[in-house]
Amino acid sequence: MADSRVAVHGAGHLTAALVEGFSRAHTAPVSIYNRTPQRARGLARVFPILRVFEDQAAFDSEKCPLLLVIPGRALLEALHAGTERLKASGRVVVSCANGLPLPVLEQRFPGIPWIKAIPNVAAAVGKSVTLMAKSAAAGEADFRAVQQIFGSVGTVFRVQEDEEMDRLAVVTSCLPGLLGGILDEFAQTYELDETQTRELLIESALGSLGLAKRNPAGLQGLVASVCNPGGLTETGVVTIRKTLPPLLAELRNALDRKQERRRQQYLALH
Repeated sequence: MADSRVAVHGAGHLTAALVEGFSRAHTAPVSIYNRTPQRARGLARVFPILRVFEDQAAFDSEKCPLLLVIPGRALLEALHAGTERLKASGRVVVSCANGLPLPVLEQRFPGIPWIKAIPNVAAAVGKSVTLMAKSAAAGEADFRAVQQIFGSVGTVFRVQEDEEMDRLAVVTSCLPGLLGGILDEFAQTYELDETQTRELLIESALGSLGLAKRNPAGLQGLVASVCNPGGLTETGVVTIRKTLPPLLAELRNALDRKQERRRQQYLALH
């Protein structure tokens, strides 16, 4: 088997989505390590592109240019020996942990070129939006190499500050679940069965978003273009404008509190 182009530490749902996207976009192997090897082996049975490592020392020392680390705790609990192996490997290390600041990683692991990249699970279908930032130790060539990897499974948006990334990551990485939850509630309200949900609701949502994307005024332009005075759609939009803002404010407050708790947990480990 040829050399791996990228290695991934972690085998959860985000890894599965990335690997599915990578398997469509690349032919080079992807190395993977997970604390519980059976999960990595399970993914490898689905995606033959994966090369499973069961020994972390061998995984850390592999001569592979890019390492994506999904769990933030796995980064901060790394042993000194593991850090030295990563330095010796010459890899660019990519943190995919939302809420774990780049300065913390730079301070704890000096001498490693760090990139922070927060993708979402739409990578599985080539539609991820990935937020990216780089540490001072990482060069522009390092950034472009990582950008190319994530660009193969969607679009990349460069961010300058950790605070901005944390705010935007709620929009990008949480949206698949949040939007799915909203549409599921809509389906239940209108008593749609599974076939109707898939063929009517989801297809209508995809078409609507396509219209919004091509409209110069975006979502507001889409709303204006389909609301006839006194019509059903206008009645629905008026109700949404009246009742949804307090709910979304509550949602933002809850997610902000969760992000802050996660950040404090990471800092406590640091």
